[in-house]
Amino acid sequence: MTMFNPTTINVDVNVDATIHDTSSGPISLSISSLPIPNVRHLELDGVPVHWASVQNLEHLSLRGLVPDELASPTLHDLQGILTRSKETLSFCRLENIIFPIDDYAFAMEVEPILLQRLRTLSISAAPHVTSSILHSTKVPPSTHVQLYTLLRSDLRSILPPWFQIRDTSATGDADVTSLRLCRHSAAFLRPSTQAPRSSKRAVRNRYYPDSSSDWDSGDAVFSVSSASSVPVPMAVLDSVSYASSSLDLRGSKGVLGGRGIYDLKNLASLTLGVGVLIDIPTDSLHTFLAYGAVNLEGLRVGYQCDLSVLLGALVETAMAVEESVLLPCPRLKLLAFNRPSDRWWNFGSMWLDSVVSTVVRRAKASPGQLRVEFWKCHGVTDVKVCESFEKFGATIGEIGEVEVIE
Repeated sequence: MTMFNPTTINVDVNVDATIHDTSSGPISLSISSLPIPNVRHLELDGVPVHWASVQNLEHLSLRGLVPDELASPTLHDLQGILTRSKETLSFCRLENIIFPIDDYAFAMEVEPILLQRLRTLSISAAPHVTSSILHSTKVPPSTHVQLYTLLRSDLRSILPPWFQIRDTSATGDADVTSLRLCRHSAAFLRPSTQAPRSSKRAVRNRYYPDSSSDWDSGDAVFSVSSASSVPVPMAVLDSVSYASSSLDLRGSKGVLGGRGIYDLKNLASLTLGVGVLIDIPTDSLHTFLAYGAVNLEGLRVGYQCDLSVLLGALVETAMAVEESVLLPCPRLKLLAFNRPSDRWWNFGSMWLDSVVSTVVRRAKASPGQLRVEFWKCHGVTDVKVCESFEKFGATIGEIGEVEVIE
């Protein structure tokens, strides 16, 4: 008699249910009632299994499971799978699954499951399903959490109260130091583990560690995408921690103290994607730059319809209620415009003088070395940059360094 001992199941609702048994080849059968205790890699697309038998998984992917008596697991079923796999599971993707609405209340009452070995948790579901899963699990700081959902007011509406984007460095130094904001998505990142490229720019990066030669570099720790009308940038900024006691005087709904999902004192690099400034109110942007981005060193700005609010916020002095804050982003070392893969048309005629004016005013208020990069900015040349500095009675050497990249 041939022993049946599969370790991998990959089933699509559009094909025959097949289990691959290495000893005897594919076997077609109905698996909804078949115990599979030895499976370690499980991928299901619209097909149910005997949930109570699933255990010791290393890889779990469930997709397209709807709430009926056959297909979709309940939250209790999923918790059982995770509990029986908490020592082994390294990858978990849950896409387009639906729990009964009553499961949300159940998730608030159960003890969350610690998935100590999990490296990736990806959830694509309705808000109440996403929240139910997150409230019933705990993951280590090194886990990449990916969320695809419809955001409500802010991220804390779906995240459990204990969720925080924390550091994993053994020395205690902050390692989640980058934030990338786009109109419909956002990501918190730690520096990439890939070795730097050998190039002239890589050598220069030793002096400007936040140089923008790689706009998309970094390893994501937490990322969120949403198709709802709630702007993702504001959902993020309203969920992070500000240290300033004067935050509530500036019109922002951010979190005071350490109760937010991320402490802004660790933020060193910020990327503003194409058009993202449309979704950030003026008061919120001023508050963020003046009171949140106190340790920001690198600011990368993709194409925007209007830069005037951002440039104004970079030189605005603090309100009298907090005189110790003299200049927004006092540690700024890099200011870069445009993604290397794009072209920003008419930048020279529309924004070059405004950028130079901002840079000169910052240098007068707080002398320091600043690197400014113009990536494929139409109408910006080395000659025009020098002429613009002369208009404002300054030279490039007085502020640091400027590079025009075509």
